[in-house]
Amino acid sequence: MTSYIDVINAGLIKLGVKPITSINDPVDAARLAKLRYESIRQRCITEHTWNFARKRISLAPLSTTPIFGYTYQFQLPSDCLRIEDPGVTEYSVEGRLILCHSATLDLIYFADVEDPTQWPPYFRELVASSVALEFAHALTQSAEMKAQLVAELQSVENKAKFRNARENARHRFTAETHLEGRRNQHVDEQLP
Repeated sequence: MTSYIDVINAGLIKLGVKPITSINDPVDAARLAKLRYESIRQRCITEHTWNFARKRISLAPLSTTPIFGYTYQFQLPSDCLRIEDPGVTEYSVEGRLILCHSATLDLIYFADVEDPTQWPPYFRELVASSVALEFAHALTQSAEMKAQLVAELQSVENKAKFRNARENARHRFTAETHLEGRRNQHVDEQLP
């Protein structure tokens, strides 16, 4: 089972820094983790359309209505970090509210998934690499190490995005669909 401390420690190991047992340990790495880990995790989740963090919910309007401009308002879920699709074309996000003219709201959003056991391995690696990069200067004072981690993070991020994309349904081409497309193209080319 992977805990958030394990994810932080994976980042610290990349730096050559001794792992921590708690964010309350009396060492710089733990103090940094206590200050920055949550922000790093949330930033990593919001920077891409990660499948594991995508949620759907139908919201009911609040009993209070907007003062002007829209007919209804809805409370965003407490774990919502970013909206993907509010299910309506005209809306406004104001604070933790969505305002619109629809009496119902089918929301797709990205949630703050705190438990690393709910993350795919590639995302745990991405967060660990992000921790390493963010902590690099404070813990190693090495510009060379930081430059190396920038390149590593880019590689880890690209691989994670690729794996995430592969989880989504996609059209599969077979020899039959390819030949059918070629036949249709050939017919179209013969038409005047």
